[in-house]
Amino acid sequence: MTISDTVLKGLIEELELVDPTAEVALRREPAPRLSDLNGKRGCYLENSMENSRVVLEQVKEMLEKQYNLADSQIVSKLWYSRPADADLLEDIAGNYDFVISGIGV
Repeated sequence: MTISDTVLKGLIEELELVDPTAEVALRREPAPRLSDLNGKRGCYLENSMENSRVVLEQVKEMLEKQYNLADSQIVSKLWYSRPADADLLEDIAGNYDFVISGIGV
């Protein structure tokens, strides 16, 4: 049994799946790099996979010891397989100077 492209695309949309073979619609330039982390506000975005938070807690602790960070928080997105919610990304962009995104195993 084979599924037509039209049916497959409909299922992908209905289930809100991300098609890893899709063309990239928009290329973005990376954010400007910080010259120094001292006095900066750091956000550690964990993806809710096993061990993601554990790894980010270690990274956060190491950076806090090495740099005089103004603030440092771990935040979570709900689903590891989906992009973070727009509201969460807006909050991060408005309140932090850098983001480290962690993935679990």
